[in-house]
Amino acid sequence: MLCMKRVKILPIYLFGLLLFSLLICIQLIMFKENSTEDIATNSENTTLIWWTPFTLSDQYIQCGNVHCFVTNSRHLKYRDNVAFLFYGTHFNVSDLPLPRDIKIWGLFHEESPRNNPLLNHELTLSLFNYSSTFSRFSDLPLTLMYLKSLESLTSHEYYKTFEEKNLLNLSEIVYIQSDCDTPNNRDSYVKELMKYISIDSYGACLNNKKLPTSLTNALETMMSQELLQLVANYKFSISFENAVCEDYITEKLWRPLIAGSIPIYLGSPSIKDWLPNNNAAIFPSDFSSPKELAQHLHNVSNHREAYNNYLKHKIEQKIDNEILIKHFRGYGGKKVDSIINEFECMICNRSVYEKTGFVNKDHYNCPRPVSMLSRKFNISNWWHSDYVKNKCEAAIVRNYIENSQTISSRNLETLVLKHLNEKKCEVPEDEILQGLPYMLTNT
Repeated sequence: MLCMKRVKILPIYLFGLLLFSLLICIQLIMFKENSTEDIATNSENTTLIWWTPFTLSDQYIQCGNVHCFVTNSRHLKYRDNVAFLFYGTHFNVSDLPLPRDIKIWGLFHEESPRNNPLLNHELTLSLFNYSSTFSRFSDLPLTLMYLKSLESLTSHEYYKTFEEKNLLNLSEIVYIQSDCDTPNNRDSYVKELMKYISIDSYGACLNNKKLPTSLTNALETMMSQELLQLVANYKFSISFENAVCEDYITEKLWRPLIAGSIPIYLGSPSIKDWLPNNNAAIFPSDFSSPKELAQHLHNVSNHREAYNNYLKHKIEQKIDNEILIKHFRGYGGKKVDSIINEFECMICNRSVYEKTGFVNKDHYNCPRPVSMLSRKFNISNWWHSDYVKNKCEAAIVRNYIENSQTISSRNLETLVLKHLNEKKCEVPEDEILQGLPYMLTNT
């Protein structure tokens, strides 16, 4: 009998314990939210809300004489002293802090537009007040973030002489790439070049050489000692960026320059502003075809003086480019967290001391992609049609935002298809925008 009473009492006890635990959790959540409110409401603080979550926890930052509170907590968006921060890759037009009033919007984006093609277009870019992008014209430029140090460009740590490379019995060129679907059709160019000169291709694209297992994780090893040593064995390295944008420069250029291999470069049109000297790379755009480029590479590869002329920064251990020296900031030696913190402090300070500006095309200048091989718009390449489609998307989204309306992904797709079918997407962005109010009232 006593045993049965205990059995009946036990579920009641467990239920009470569960209810008590639930109440404690609710109190803790309320305490955290109240604490967040207390910090954010301090009149000395600007609250920086990462609308696209980029921080793991709330934090209070000191930026010179200015204090700011950084958070992911969206419930603070209605406060007056708020700025919104966005990571470009995760910028979602169906999820924005509307209405778009006088609050500051900041854009952080080090990637090319293939991560978010809407950013190709000024109607999207001008939604933001400040930016931190790869462009030198950005409010916080990240142009040289992949370069660890200026000394690495002149160092002999990985450098092999012309004579040493001749003894290795390797192909003249190395190609390491596993992203095979790019706006500029770079693989089509490399495939044609392979007809006229030997290329060792270690990546997934046009692969003919096995990459060591220890180097298969590209994100972790893209600037590792082992990979730099591999690249240093080759006379030339194919260094084609996945997009052609002003000042968009990645490890694809810095890796061969550090290793002492001559880059065959395609990417930023103004790349000479960032090279150790004007003769530190070879440009396919200087030649009429891959065949003509191959003839030049054979000639350079067979003549010591011609070859060494491209490696003066290694041989003489000197950088002649004053622009590179002046603008180098050592981002390559910093952790990502410290770069993000610098961006947060830039927004924090400007929210207090400066008149609000607007981002323009100079902050993220990536024209419509053309094929490397034909040097024309390649209609068969979906990146070309996607560029036109995204131009329409940018105009439609901008119209909705200016009218403080949210648009779903499905409705956006419907409106874009309608515009494409009516062939209204080929005109300039401002003309698309001018025709939108009528269209929106009739959908």
